[in-house]
Amino acid sequence: MWPPYFTMHQAKNANGGLWPKDLSTANTKNPGMINHVYNVMTGYGYKPPVGADVPEGKYFNPYFDHMIVGMPPQLFDGMIEYEDGTKSSTPQMAHDVSEYLFFVARTKIPDLRVACFMITALMAFYLPIGFTFTRYHFINL
Repeated sequence: MWPPYFTMHQAKNANGGLWPKDLSTANTKNPGMINHVYNVMTGYGYKPPVGADVPEGKYFNPYFDHMIVGMPPQLFDGMIEYEDGTKSSTPQMAHDVSEYLFFVARTKIPDLRVACFMITALMAFYLPIGFTFTRYHFINL
């Protein structure tokens, strides 16, 4: 997947001077895991608490880190049509987005399992040989 911006400065200028969050790893590195992206996508309907100042062009989202986010709501009811007739609601689309990002973040897991199996198999083969070789050569010490 290609990055949306070519340079760091271009990304910061497009996002109000802040580095954009990488949502491809948000589902695995945040405490809420898969629920974090879902809650951020559906958390735009809340009113800010009394005394909270929301600047012009920013939005209140209680599930975001600092509760003030520059990203407008991305999902609206009826945006897409599902082939199987599922109702296109904001929670349904947020669930689909969070599941997809969780899938993208875990694409390396099968490769990791194969590598761990290969290391375990090699250790099971070479450790007895190394133990026998060492015991044979150092028996007179």
